[in-house]
Amino acid sequence: MNKFFSQITNKVTVFLVGIMVFVMLAISTHWVFIMAPVIKDGEQTKADLLVTPYTRLIEQSVSSNNLNQVEEILNHLLLLKDSKLNQPMVVNIRVALVTGEVIEKSNRINSGYPPFIAETPVFDSLTSMLLGKIHLEYNSELYHHLIDDAERRLYIALVAVILLILIVQRKISILLKPLNVLAHYLESVDINKATTVPQPRKKMAMEITQVWQAVNQLFSRLQLRDEQLKLEHEAAQNALKQKLEAESANKAKSQFLANMSHELRTPLNAIIGYSEMLKEEVTDDSHPNLTNDLAKIYTAGKNLLSLINDVLDLSKIEAGKMQLYLEDVKVNLLVDEVMNIIKPLAKKNDNEVVLDSTEGIGTIKVDIMKLRQSLLNLLSNAVKFTTGGKIVLRVYRELIGNEEWIKFVVKDTGIGLSENQVENLFDAFSQADMSTTRRYGGTGLGLTISQKFCRLMGGEITVESKLGKGSVFTISLPVHIKEPAEAKAERESEGQLADTSALARARKPDRREVKYERRSKTSTVLIVDDDPMACELQQRHLSRQSYEVICAESGEDAIRKINELLPDVILLDVMLADMSGWQVLTYVKSQSHLVHIPVIMLTMINEKTTAYSLGATAYLTKPIDREELTTTVNKCLRKAGQETILVIDDDADARKLARLILENDGYSIIEAENGYLGLMRVAERIPSVILLDLLMPNMNGHEFLNELELNERWQDIPVIALTAMELDENDRRSLEKRVSVIIQKGAYSIDHVLNTVREISSKKQQLETQNVKFPDDKSQGG
Repeated sequence: MNKFFSQITNKVTVFLVGIMVFVMLAISTHWVFIMAPVIKDGEQTKADLLVTPYTRLIEQSVSSNNLNQVEEILNHLLLLKDSKLNQPMVVNIRVALVTGEVIEKSNRINSGYPPFIAETPVFDSLTSMLLGKIHLEYNSELYHHLIDDAERRLYIALVAVILLILIVQRKISILLKPLNVLAHYLESVDINKATTVPQPRKKMAMEITQVWQAVNQLFSRLQLRDEQLKLEHEAAQNALKQKLEAESANKAKSQFLANMSHELRTPLNAIIGYSEMLKEEVTDDSHPNLTNDLAKIYTAGKNLLSLINDVLDLSKIEAGKMQLYLEDVKVNLLVDEVMNIIKPLAKKNDNEVVLDSTEGIGTIKVDIMKLRQSLLNLLSNAVKFTTGGKIVLRVYRELIGNEEWIKFVVKDTGIGLSENQVENLFDAFSQADMSTTRRYGGTGLGLTISQKFCRLMGGEITVESKLGKGSVFTISLPVHIKEPAEAKAERESEGQLADTSALARARKPDRREVKYERRSKTSTVLIVDDDPMACELQQRHLSRQSYEVICAESGEDAIRKINELLPDVILLDVMLADMSGWQVLTYVKSQSHLVHIPVIMLTMINEKTTAYSLGATAYLTKPIDREELTTTVNKCLRKAGQETILVIDDDADARKLARLILENDGYSIIEAENGYLGLMRVAERIPSVILLDLLMPNMNGHEFLNELELNERWQDIPVIALTAMELDENDRRSLEKRVSVIIQKGAYSIDHVLNTVREISSKKQQLETQNVKFPDDKSQGG
């Protein structure tokens, strides 16, 4: 042990010396490679900018051949002095004209340092012809004065670091000296015999006595522990046996529920769908006495489905069937989406919701559905258990070890939790107490599922709370989540689809065999689902949207109708009676005459990765939201036309965000970083809508609008103006005459811009449709 403490002293000394060397190198490197070049660049910049205000005057004087005025300007420059050194800034300045004339002025400065050199050309303001150049020699005394002063400070800092390390090393040696004495004695002690430590010097008695008491306690505990280990081992064996039996029973239960997911959800989907359909029909037929009853059926069905989904998710996790579908997700976009959902809920309890997140937080490779659900669970709990308070969502990156993590912190000022409640918080079906359950409701599964989701993704949810003072929940996730090998292998095996007899019999039809004639103005949607009720619900809803809807109740029937009808969109259920929906999708994407048809997959769970890898255009999770269904079908149909949006903005991040949002909605995006490039893009291809930033270099938005109005073919292009300026009433009125919509930057959301583009694009399409003259139109001339 004596050697041990000596080694500690030596290692500490080496460590301190290493710190000193590192600090010296860091300071020196910072000075040589950063500070000195920065100071030099700053002085050179001053030299470059010094003559700039006078260049215009010199150009005018030379253009008017007034050389006397040029000399006066140069004399003014010679009078400029540095306030710190009280020396002239200009050593020499010379104006050399292309005609051969040279005007030169100098200051007498005793300096051993070469000056900074700056040159700038002189042009004729009217003809832009080169008239000559200005040569400036800038005094470098201030730069060298700053360099010398900084070097002195550097030497003083290095000396201070050395003295500090020597003092710390001395203090450590004094601190470890009594421990060295005690260690030397303990090396000769027999721990099996009773012994006493001799009394040390009074000055060090407290430190040595504390250490020796700890050693004596350790020896006595070792003997007791040997006896207790036997008893603990027997108890652990019994507990392990009981635990394995309980886990086996729980896994069997979870396996059963996971396998029953389709059978449990299917009838509920029908209840929800038909009740919603009936509610609309009752409202249309003016039967208010039935509306409330149908609304209650719809709400109860949604609540029951939500509960079943939670139970099935928990069972699937426990049964080991929950899979990860990892993708790169922009954290800011996800957080904005979650905040837009939670803010209306917060208003019900008069709560304020605040987002604290930096714009450059970047992306995370994660299962977006599971992360979104976890965030919504935490925020909805915070909103539910807080009244008239404040909820803050803070998002930030943190480097832990060699791995980057992103943390989502939800802090509220609600009712809080006691220590006992925190201990059982993540147990299934757990609530704070019975009174909380009666007052706030809930099943107690949300936090349990969220915790399991986060652990599945390699992260964790932690909580800090005090009763009556609010709670802080933190989701910690690694930036690069790795999918478990077994889950990845299972997912890939599902994607390997075997050929079936129906697929083998399918063939590319002869065009002459296609007997179905489509109406010219109606899009055809083929629904493939073996559940007749689900087919009927979707068919009735889409038929109201002026689509021609056809159903197929099996995979073989679907393949036949796809070849015969060549539908515009296919809605394809994954679980069919005779074959998998993945097999039908694989067939469609393998045929050259069918590959262009958009396919929307209908699934019970989030299987986005599988759907996209096999060529699906979109996917929807059952139960199908009717508005989402309509939007997705419209988007798939619109992609064939690919309306073009021109985004003109000098901010590359703003253009990238607009491209991401609008392309996801089915638009084709063209970018331009200023007005000049915007005009070139319009000349190449006239866009449907222009998204225009007003503040840009080279050519701003107002100048762009001027040029746009000069061309008759471009005058009818709708323009959405984005401005960061506060417009007064006159400016706004003037601008409103030239653009379709004005949106204030910083006060709008992504949804606002997207909805505006949709509205303008839709109106334009309607006008174009109304102006179309069909060959069989006989309405002309009355």
